[in-house]
Amino acid sequence: MFERVAGTGTNLTPAGQALAESAPRIFSLVDQARSATLAAAAGSLATMCVALSDGILPKRLAALLASSREERARLNLQLFDVPLAEQLNGLQHNLFDVGFACAPGKPHGLSSETLWQTELVVPLPLRHPLLVHKHVPLTELAACTLALFYPDLQSGLHQQVSSLLAGEAHHSPWRPRLAARRC
Repeated sequence: MFERVAGTGTNLTPAGQALAESAPRIFSLVDQARSATLAAAAGSLATMCVALSDGILPKRLAALLASSREERARLNLQLFDVPLAEQLNGLQHNLFDVGFACAPGKPHGLSSETLWQTELVVPLPLRHPLLVHKHVPLTELAACTLALFYPDLQSGLHQQVSSLLAGEAHHSPWRPRLAARRC
């Protein structure tokens, strides 16, 4: 699994690398089996593993989960907060039963359905000139410096907002100035 390298420590062998890639799935399955066993001992009839990614709004999700709890009171729900790529991989490998994410398009090999849409929000300081607009036109943001979602942690949100801004930039002469990508 490991090979010693003089002066630099150790490196993973190809077999070690393969195990390192599979280990998170193994631990996830063990955790799910443990939770399912505890839930069954407590009287639950079934367990559903739910993956959450990319800024799912807690209020809407809470209402959805509450209605699920009313319909199937003995269903044990396990929630996993994971990056979008891990959610998609977990769904394809049956580690999760269902996933919620703000992801554009349809993932390959999976079915998806839009459950709700949320408007894009632009936080502005008090007395900012753009506050005269009830809905700020994207072209008006040309003079503003923007902070976007971090692409590694909220890749779906990042892709959606970047696509929206790129589409607007394609139709007008401005390019958005990005100050930072927020975590």
